[in-house]
Amino acid sequence: MISMFDKRTMIAALESMPPKRTFLKDLFFNNVITSETDKIDVDIYKGNQKMAAFVSPKVGSITVKKEGWKTETYTPPLIGLDDITTAEDILTRSIGENVYSQKSPDERAAEILLRDMARLDTMIEIREEWMCAKALFTGAVDVSGEGVSQNIDFGMSNSHKVTLGTGVKWTDTGINPLTDIATWKTLIAKDSFLSADIVIMGAGAAKAFINNAEVQKSLDIRNIDLGVIRPQELPSGAKYIGSDRLNGVDYYTYEGYYVDPTTGVQTPFVPNGAVLLASKSARTSMMYGAVTIADENTKALLTYAMPRVPDSWVSKKPAARFIQLNSRPLPVPHDIDGFVVATVI
Repeated sequence: MISMFDKRTMIAALESMPPKRTFLKDLFFNNVITSETDKIDVDIYKGNQKMAAFVSPKVGSITVKKEGWKTETYTPPLIGLDDITTAEDILTRSIGENVYSQKSPDERAAEILLRDMARLDTMIEIREEWMCAKALFTGAVDVSGEGVSQNIDFGMSNSHKVTLGTGVKWTDTGINPLTDIATWKTLIAKDSFLSADIVIMGAGAAKAFINNAEVQKSLDIRNIDLGVIRPQELPSGAKYIGSDRLNGVDYYTYEGYYVDPTTGVQTPFVPNGAVLLASKSARTSMMYGAVTIADENTKALLTYAMPRVPDSWVSKKPAARFIQLNSRPLPVPHDIDGFVVATVI
């Protein structure tokens, strides 16, 4: 008889769960790559469009130097969460359960398993969304926690990190944010050969943008031809603002929040005054390192190349079953200069 806590059963349960909706991860990092080890090889592209040279027939050809990219090896940070189910949990009515329910302890245990795995998976999804925000809005992911300290820097050029000074902020008089967007769009085209087509703003930046007189003249809020993204399908916290036909850019504001596990403070994924100009054609990946766990039955160390790796074991003192969910995620913006991030207020 196959137990509900068997690895295969738990993995199947995870795969059958409806996918969570996360704005930044779903928009930019939907190319999932898993590694067979705990390390991943990351390619970062910084190409240049060198034009072919003319040569004399006597020369024949010119040897072209390989350049424009580099490979770095990283160990994605481990995320490990667990939850405990006690004998009391499966013997008593759970919240929301009918007062006269006739559920058996096994039925309750199955429901608790699914509920706990869904909760742990949601917490990991929130952490992944945070990592995506850091990769996009800072060009790096700073990993710090119990026994771990690591900064993974993707090498975004300094010219792609903009801070507007006094007199040229989007809240200042006589400033046209669309001029900044056009300038940054040209910068992306020059450095990455990509066409920027989307802007994502924090709450304060979006307010300054919408209230700007020049923007109100130019922005066509009736144009809702968004391609792969439709307003009614946006996750909670993400809103479509409008479209700039001149620059060929769609504008969004993202006000999703997370609770910092260290401070307990509710914090926006996108800083209040931040603006991201990006190309949806930029090469990006959601990469996962392998997770190794000890099998409770065989006592062997088993390695899984998966985005989520569940585990379970029993404790006798106290009598309880532990459910654990592990992951080694790392969002990678391969075309790192296909993005410009700016502080505008």
